[in-house]
Amino acid sequence: MAKTSRLLVMTGVVLAVLLHATSRVSHGNSANDGVVQGDLGAKLDRYFSRLAPFGFSGVVLVAKKKQILLHKGYGWADAQNRVPNTTQTVFDIASLTKQFTAAAILKLEMQGKLKTTDALGKLLPNVPPDKSAITVHQLLTHRSGLQPDFPKGKNISRAQFLAGILSQPLAAEPGKEYIYANSGYCLLAALVEELSGQPYPQFLAEQLYRPAGLTHTGVYDDRARWQGIAVAPVAHGYNEEQDTGSPCERASDWGVRGAYDALTNPGDLYQWLSVLQTDKVLSATEREKMFSVQTATGTPGENYGYGWNIFKNTYGRRLIGHGGSHFAGFNSGVRYFPDEDVLVIVTTNKIYGRYLPLSSVEPAIDALLFGGKFTEPPAATLSSSEMLQPLAGEYVLSSGATVTVNAPGDHLTLSVTGQEAIDLLLNASEQERKLLADFNHRAVSVFKAIAQADYGAVSKAFGGQFSPEDAKKLVGGFWQRFETQHGEFKSVDVLGTVPETEAKMTYVRLNFARGSEYRRCRWENGHLAYILQGAPPLLPTTFLWQSKSEFVGYHVVVGRTVQVAFERDSAGKVAKLAFQAGRERTVATRRAQ
Repeated sequence: MAKTSRLLVMTGVVLAVLLHATSRVSHGNSANDGVVQGDLGAKLDRYFSRLAPFGFSGVVLVAKKKQILLHKGYGWADAQNRVPNTTQTVFDIASLTKQFTAAAILKLEMQGKLKTTDALGKLLPNVPPDKSAITVHQLLTHRSGLQPDFPKGKNISRAQFLAGILSQPLAAEPGKEYIYANSGYCLLAALVEELSGQPYPQFLAEQLYRPAGLTHTGVYDDRARWQGIAVAPVAHGYNEEQDTGSPCERASDWGVRGAYDALTNPGDLYQWLSVLQTDKVLSATEREKMFSVQTATGTPGENYGYGWNIFKNTYGRRLIGHGGSHFAGFNSGVRYFPDEDVLVIVTTNKIYGRYLPLSSVEPAIDALLFGGKFTEPPAATLSSSEMLQPLAGEYVLSSGATVTVNAPGDHLTLSVTGQEAIDLLLNASEQERKLLADFNHRAVSVFKAIAQADYGAVSKAFGGQFSPEDAKKLVGGFWQRFETQHGEFKSVDVLGTVPETEAKMTYVRLNFARGSEYRRCRWENGHLAYILQGAPPLLPTTFLWQSKSEFVGYHVVVGRTVQVAFERDSAGKVAKLAFQAGRERTVATRRAQ
C-alpha cells in the first residue's frame, strides 16, 4: 500500500503553530471556573450558554493563534447530585483513545522494539498464516483486513482476546481496503504490552502521560487515578434522561482496550497537543508519521494518519481531527485547523438516542469561526416543576398523531408519534414533509415485500447491495420468528420518519394475529441501509418557558426552533396544545386523563 502524497508539512511546522510548548491550561478549582476571551469567545460562550438549558452537557475549549478564547463547562457531570461540568471534569472520549495508542506504538519504535513495517508474525507468537503478514502500519491505518469489532465481554484477558481475534475470519485481504477497525487498535494495545513487558495503562502513564504533564488522563479501570482526583469527577453518561453511570466503573475489557477506553478532559488534550510539538514524548520523525497522510479512507477528500483523520471542512479549511462516540452517553472531538491556527476540543456526556451532539455543535462552531450561518438557540427560562406538572399529558392532532408532554423537572419534554406531529416538532418545510412522507411509503412497501417473500423487491430497496438470496438471509430470519411467535401478519402502521445524524429513520409497528413488533428502517443516501429495533416516543425535545403559556423548543441536534402554547378551557383546565409556525397554527386536543 503506497503512501499518498503528504497533505501536510512536517509535524515540526504543523504543530509549531499549534500551541506554545509552555502553554498549560489551568484546570481551575470551582464550579464557576472557565475562560471567555474576546468577541469570538463571547459569541461561542453565548451559543453554548443558550444550548445548555436545552440539554447540551460538556466542556468546550477553543484556541486561536495561541490564545484560549473559550474553556468552560456546561450542564451536569452528575445531574442527580447537581454536580456541574467544569474545566476539571473527566470524560469518556471513546475513539479519541486511538491517538494515544498510536503514540504508544511510535514510542516503541523510538525505543527500537518494533518498526511500523513489521509484520504480526514477527512480533507475536502463533499468528495464523492469513494474518501473519499484517503490518503494524496496516493496523494503524485501518487496512489490516480485520473484522471491525471484537465481541465485548467482562474481564476478557489479553490472551483470550488474542486467541479470539486471530481466529476470526478476515473481512478483507490485508492492505487492500480501508475498514475502520476498533479491533485493530485493540491488537495494537496488545502489542504494547507484549513488547514493553508492561500493562498498557502503565506504559501509557509512564511513557506518555507523565512526560506530557497530563494529570486527568487514564483508562476506565484506572480507579486509583480517578479516586485521587476528588475535585474532578468523572462525568456520568446520559442518553436522553437515562443516567448510564460513570465510565470508570466499567470492567476491564480487551474488546475495547486501546480503541475506545480512555478518559480525559479538554485541558489535558490541549496540553497533550502542546507537548507534541516538542521532543518530550515523540521525536520529529514519529510525530510526522502520526499527523501525515498515510492512506485514503474511501470518503472523498478524507485521509487517515496514525490515529487522526486529515480532511477539509465545509468551508474548505484543512483539518486534522478525530471524533469519538459511546452510546452510554458520550461524544467528543478534537479538530485542528493548521492554516488558521485554530484548535477546537469538545467533550460531551449527553446524547439523544442515535443523535450525536457534535453533528450540530461542530458546524455551529465552524460558522462562528469562519463567518457562516447557523441557528442560534433561543433565549428562554427554566421553570418550577409545580408550574409545569399541570401541562403534562397526551395531546392528539386531527390526523391521530400524538404529542406526549412530560415535566421531568425545570423544563418540558415533548415527544411524538405520527408524521403530522413529527413535522410540527421539526418545524419542517413543505419539501421536507414530502420527502419524509415518501420514506413512510417506501417502508410500508419493504415490509409488505418481506411478508410476501418478494426478496427481489427487498434487494432493490437496499440499493442492490444485497442479492435477493442475501436479502432473504438478512431479513427472513427475524420475520420467521415474528410469525412463529405472533401468527399471521396482518398490517403495518407507520409511526413516522425522522431525520437523524446522517440518515433518515422510519418507525413502524408490525401487526400480527397475536401481537405486534416495532422496527425502524434506516435510510442512507436514499436507500435502505438497515432494519433495526426501535419504538416510540420519537424526537424527545426540550421546551422552556418564554411568556404566559408560551414555550419554545429546541432539539440540541436537530437545531430547529419550535413555538407552542397551552390553552385552557372555560373551567381553567389545560385543554389544548397549539403549534405556531409563522401564520400557521395547528392545535392538538388533550386526551382525557
